[in-house]
Amino acid sequence: MNTMKVIELKALAKSRGIPRYSKMRKQELINAIEQLDVHLLDGQIPTGLPVPLQPTPYIPPKQSVVQRLKNIASTATSKTKKQLNQLADWILSYIPTPIKSRLSDLKKKISKLYEISDEAPPITLKEKATNETFNTYTIEGRPRYDPLEYLNLTRPSVIKTMQDELKKNNGLKVKLILHCQMKKEKPCHW
Repeated sequence: MNTMKVIELKALAKSRGIPRYSKMRKQELINAIEQLDVHLLDGQIPTGLPVPLQPTPYIPPKQSVVQRLKNIASTATSKTKKQLNQLADWILSYIPTPIKSRLSDLKKKISKLYEISDEAPPITLKEKATNETFNTYTIEGRPRYDPLEYLNLTRPSVIKTMQDELKKNNGLKVKLILHCQMKKEKPCHW
């Protein structure tokens, strides 16, 4: 404290609540601050102080926002499918029998609109070379999937097939080809 300036000592004395600090000289300020420090350390711990705050553990919400949105979309899809089936049944009740067979096909097509499977399509061996160094595998496409979504769906099957081939052979040459077929149905003209 001897190296501190008088202005710094007065600021420290003010913060510690020492009375009449403004009229004291440097050595008096040092003695008053040191005496206060000794009394604080020797005194009893005050009682009745507020209890320190304890952090509570984080409890994540039961469902994420994405999961809740998926549930809402799933509920809306099932309600729409049910209503479409009810509409189709109502229409079928008023239609003569020869026409009903055609409408049952329509009903099946409408039902298929909502059947999107999350199961990866099977990988089938298309061609096998005589020395088994080059095999051609195919994965059949599925409607209503964009290329990136379809690649993510088939990734585990492709990895498993490649690992199986690596176990059989010492090496593996891979050539992946993605064929996309796009159709333009009922184009709109503005």
